[in-house]
Amino acid sequence: SLLPFFGELGDVVFAPVEGFALKALFGGTGIAALGFVEEALPFSDALPTATSGWVLQTLFPESPLSNLLGIDPPWDLNKQAAQPTGRSAGSGSDTRSSETSGSSGNSGSNGGRNSGSGTG
Repeated sequence: SLLPFFGELGDVVFAPVEGFALKALFGGTGIAALGFVEEALPFSDALPTATSGWVLQTLFPESPLSNLLGIDPPWDLNKQAAQPTGRSAGSGSDTRSSETSGSSGNSGSNGGRNSGSGTG
């Protein structure tokens, strides 16, 4: 009879953690508050709050329920829709320049291998 009590006590302790995690994942205070309350209430563990938030964010980002809970669209679609090409091209060139600088570091490693080859 004590085991259910300890499980529910753990849920009350875990409630703030779930609230912060939901806020970080979905950006909405509504979904965070719902998760906090759901976790703090006894015997309500069967409600999949994070899964529901993911479904709303991914499949129904423009739904009234998503807006009510304050769930941000995935990857902030509204901002990226305005400039996806320019941002992608910039990050691609940055990646190439970092690869180039990495390969120049590798040429130093090749110099080490060359000196090792000369001794062997």
